[in-house]
Amino acid sequence: MSEPWIETEIAEQPELLRRLLERGRSEWASRELAGCERVFLVGCGDMAFAAEAAAWQARLVGADSVTAARSMDMRWWAPRLGLDDLVLCASISGRTPRTIEAARLARQAGARVVALTDNAGSALTQEATETFLLETSPPEALADGVYPGYHHQIAQTKTFLAALLAEWLALEATRGREADLTNLADAVSEAIAASRRPITEAASAAADGRDRFVVLASGPYLPIAHYVSAKLKEYGLDSQSQCLEEFNHLEMFRVDEKTLITMLAPDVASLQRARELDGGWDALGARSWLVNLTGDDAGLDWTGGLVGLLQVAVVGQRIALALAAAAGCDLDRWLGGLRIDVVNEVSNRVIRGSVILE
Repeated sequence: MSEPWIETEIAEQPELLRRLLERGRSEWASRELAGCERVFLVGCGDMAFAAEAAAWQARLVGADSVTAARSMDMRWWAPRLGLDDLVLCASISGRTPRTIEAARLARQAGARVVALTDNAGSALTQEATETFLLETSPPEALADGVYPGYHHQIAQTKTFLAALLAEWLALEATRGREADLTNLADAVSEAIAASRRPITEAASAAADGRDRFVVLASGPYLPIAHYVSAKLKEYGLDSQSQCLEEFNHLEMFRVDEKTLITMLAPDVASLQRARELDGGWDALGARSWLVNLTGDDAGLDWTGGLVGLLQVAVVGQRIALALAAAAGCDLDRWLGGLRIDVVNEVSNRVIRGSVILE
């Protein structure tokens, strides 16, 4: 029996990152971005989570003028943009209406706008002043299927890492820097290999009988929690994500014996708090499990920073895949094969049919 498509996409990521890194460094350097005073990272869905993760990493290294914004938020930011601002708008298909709108509004405000996409000549690239191709999927493949923009009808993986890396390389170029990421592809490959068996086994055991999923993290890893939860939703599962600390102030009141809580705590700062919380939900009937990448028992050379963030992301992909498999989802079909026609019809009508502001 062949592996599901999502396994194939996960395995393709190291080589994709290697190609993107080799091409992206020189391409971003040639664009002379050092004069940009502020940078806005813009997108919807996975692209919004990638933007949040990249912005977090930028602030941690002192780049305080970086803002992650949802595509629709550009309606409010645009009046404050100017010639010294750089806006990166990410949409794999190049057809996401709200991101197209964001690019248009930013360009009309005088900002420098770069489209991050797989689709050269798309509506997004026509609204941008420049284009950076991610090359995660053949452009012709994005038009196939019942939901245009998905190469395969599965929870998306490599597009997230590609957008995050491209945004980081652009941010480094605005600072006149070139980070040492020579070990990036190998580190991601290591995380994919090291996490497969332990994550699959632990997730399967933890998910036994659970049909409601919560993913928690904090700081720079919270966008990864949002991303993992989104993957579970794409398989038709009831999932949510929240800050590790805020969960106990908010959603905890809804957990019960059907709830599985996954805590992403790769670093010391989040691990301390996670261990304080872990097991505290037993009285409510919920089950929790902790995913940590530090220590001798992790089997992974995890060093943090951008490389560590991408390692956490691929471990998160493995978590989503394992939980979806444990829940009995069809791993080769978006929404796990449930309600696809209805969801696609509604999505295409209310999202793809959005009216774009002039």
